[in-house]
Amino acid sequence: GGNNLYDQEMVATLKNSKEEELQAFILMDIIAAPPAPALFLRNGTALEVEATTELGTYGVSLTDNDEIIKSEFVGHLLRSKTSSSKETGVAAGFGVLDSPILYDP
Repeated sequence: GGNNLYDQEMVATLKNSKEEELQAFILMDIIAAPPAPALFLRNGTALEVEATTELGTYGVSLTDNDEIIKSEFVGHLLRSKTSSSKETGVAAGFGVLDSPILYDP
C-alpha cells in the first residue's frame, strides 16, 4: 500500500514518463465496492466506520516449459479500509486485517 497513483497524479505520470519508466507500473481499475458498517480496533479503541473489504487469493504455479506440474490455491488475505481511503495497505496504516464471518441476516 501507499505506492499507487490516482486521478491527476496518474494522468501526469502517464503523460510525462518515458516508456521505460512506465514499465515499472501496473495499470488497474478501481473496483467500486459498496461500503458497509464496520468496527475497526485501533490502539485498543473500537471505531465505528463505513468500510470496504478486499479479498486477495494466492496460488502457486510450477511449470516445466509448457507442462503444468502444479497449479493450486494456497491461501487468502482479507483486508478492510475506511470507504474514504483509496489505499488498503495494512503496514502503511491505511487498512486492517480482517476475518470473514458469514451469516444470514
